[in-house]
Amino acid sequence: MNSDRIARVADVLGDVDGPPVLDRLLGLCIDMLSVTGAGIAVIRDGQHQGAVAMFDRVSGAVDDLQFNLGEGPSIAADRSAGPVLEPDLVVAVAQWPAFAPAALGEGVQAAFAFPLRMGGIHVGVLSLYRDTPGDISGT
Repeated sequence: MNSDRIARVADVLGDVDGPPVLDRLLGLCIDMLSVTGAGIAVIRDGQHQGAVAMFDRVSGAVDDLQFNLGEGPSIAADRSAGPVLEPDLVVAVAQWPAFAPAALGEGVQAAFAFPLRMGGIHVGVLSLYRDTPGDISGT
């Protein structure tokens, strides 16, 4: 990570007078990565406990879809304890037959999920979404 990007992250984390830190972190993900949506959900014992931050309505709707349908990248990331990167949900229909078409219907074309851990405890998932197919790339 270059020094400009590190400085941006430090500024976001150090701003005690701005919006809540999780909202600022999601905004930073949107600004620094080629994504159009982001969210953080708490998961305990494999069960969705609720969203703690969502960038927009679509991110919240897609997060809800995963947990209502019981499949999707956030659930897979939590179970595998590793990132799940799907740059084109059209090709993920076989993997997630309910979630992928529903997410596409919401306008999400790509989804990326990263488990959040505190030591050995899984506490949630950071989900990133794109409205066009493609990988995440930093700017």
